[in-house]
Amino acid sequence: MARSRHALERHFDPVTARLLDALIEGLTIHRALDTEPHGTTTVTTAIQRIVHGPA
Repeated sequence: MARSRHALERHFDPVTARLLDALIEGLTIHRALDTEPHGTTTVTTAIQRIVHGPA
Protein backbone atom coordinates (compact mmCIF):
# COMPACT_ATOMS: atom_id res chain seq x y z
CA MET A 1 0.00 0.00 0.00
CA ALA A 2 2.81 2.41 0.83
CA ARG A 3 4.51 1.74 -2.51
CA SER A 4 1.44 2.53 -4.57
CA ARG A 5 0.71 5.66 -2.52
CA HIS A 6 4.33 6.79 -2.89
CA ALA A 7 4.09 6.30 -6.66
CA LEU A 8 0.92 8.38 -6.79
CA GLU A 9 2.56 11.11 -4.70
CA ARG A 10 4.98 11.71 -7.56
CA HIS A 11 2.04 13.21 -9.45
CA PHE A 12 -0.46 14.28 -6.76
CA ASP A 13 -0.43 15.84 -3.31
CA PRO A 14 -0.51 13.32 -0.39
CA VAL A 15 -4.26 13.67 0.30
CA THR A 16 -5.21 13.17 -3.35
CA ALA A 17 -2.77 10.27 -3.62
CA ARG A 18 -4.42 8.58 -0.63
CA LEU A 19 -7.90 9.03 -2.15
CA LEU A 20 -6.77 7.65 -5.50
CA ASP A 21 -5.08 4.71 -3.80
CA ALA A 22 -8.29 3.90 -1.92
CA LEU A 23 -10.28 4.21 -5.16
CA ILE A 24 -7.94 1.83 -6.98
CA GLU A 25 -8.10 -0.73 -4.15
CA GLY A 26 -11.89 -0.44 -3.89
CA LEU A 27 -12.41 -0.77 -7.63
CA THR A 28 -10.23 -3.88 -7.66
CA ILE A 29 -12.35 -5.49 -4.97
CA HIS A 30 -15.59 -4.49 -6.68
CA ARG A 31 -14.36 -5.76 -10.03
CA ALA A 32 -13.57 -9.14 -8.47
CA LEU A 33 -16.90 -9.45 -6.64
CA ASP A 34 -19.50 -7.60 -8.73
CA THR A 35 -21.67 -9.50 -11.16
CA GLU A 36 -21.78 -6.56 -13.58
CA PRO A 37 -18.65 -4.79 -14.85
CA HIS A 38 -18.03 -1.08 -14.28
CA GLY A 39 -17.75 1.03 -17.37
CA THR A 40 -14.73 3.18 -18.03
CA THR A 41 -16.95 6.27 -17.75
CA THR A 42 -17.63 5.49 -14.08
CA VAL A 43 -13.93 5.14 -13.34
CA THR A 44 -13.01 8.26 -15.30
CA THR A 45 -15.69 10.32 -13.54
CA ALA A 46 -14.51 9.13 -10.11
CA ILE A 47 -10.89 10.05 -10.87
CA GLN A 48 -11.88 13.47 -12.27
CA ARG A 49 -13.93 14.24 -9.17
CA ILE A 50 -11.11 13.29 -6.83
CA VAL A 51 -8.48 15.22 -8.77
CA HIS A 52 -10.50 18.27 -9.86
CA GLY A 53 -13.51 18.33 -7.51
CA PRO A 54 -17.20 18.03 -8.44
CA ALA A 55 -18.25 19.39 -11.81
